[in-house]
Amino acid sequence: MRNFVISLSDREATEAFRVGPKAANLAALGRAGLPIPDGYCIAADAYRLQLAALGLEQVARDVFSSDDGVARRSALQLRIRLMEQPVVLEVQEPLLAAWRSITRDGAVAGVVRSSALVEDRFGTSFAGQFESFLGIENEIDFLTAVRSCWAALWAPRALRYMATHDLDPADTAMALLMQPLVAARAAGAARLGRLTWHFQCADRPDAAGAIATA
Repeated sequence: MRNFVISLSDREATEAFRVGPKAANLAALGRAGLPIPDGYCIAADAYRLQLAALGLEQVARDVFSSDDGVARRSALQLRIRLMEQPVVLEVQEPLLAAWRSITRDGAVAGVVRSSALVEDRFGTSFAGQFESFLGIENEIDFLTAVRSCWAALWAPRALRYMATHDLDPADTAMALLMQPLVAARAAGAARLGRLTWHFQCADRPDAAGAIATA
C-alpha cells in the first residue's frame, strides 16, 4: 500500500523526488534541529493516482501538442476535471486523517501549500506560479484546496513558465504541504547565495519556522 501522507518529521519527507523540494527542504531543516511548524506532506503519488483515476494521463500528454487548439483544450479539461471530481477514496481517507491531526479536529485553522517536483530548484523557482491556501477551517474547504493545488500545475501562467524552461508538465507531478496556520508576529526573507531563507516568528517556539528556497 502506497504511503500518500508523510509526516514532516519522517526521513521520507526529505526525499524531494516524492514530496517536492519545498517540502523536502522544510523537513531537512526540522531534522537539523531548527524549529518548523508541524505538518504533513502529500506525496506526488497521490496526484498521480488522481490523474490516472480520472483517465487524464493521455490528456496531460496532449497539453504540449503541436496543435495549439488541442493543447488549450487539454489544459482546460485537466483543470476542470481536477477541480470538479472528488479525491479518490484511497487518497482521501489518509488525507482527512492527517488534516484532523494537524487541526486538532477543527480547533485550529490549517494551510495547504504547493510543493511541485519542479519548483524551488536552481534555475526554476516557480515563484508565484502555483497556489497556497491559508486559514482553512473545514474538511470541505481542505479538499477543495488540495484539488485546486493539483489543478494549478496546469494553469496558463505555470504552463508558460514551464515552456520557457523546456519542462513538460506531464513528466512531473504536484506534491503538497499541509500545516496548521501559524499566528506569526513577524516574517521576512534573507538572500544567501542561491538560497532565499524565509523566517516567521510566533509566540510559541514550536510554531516559529524557517524555510529555504532556491
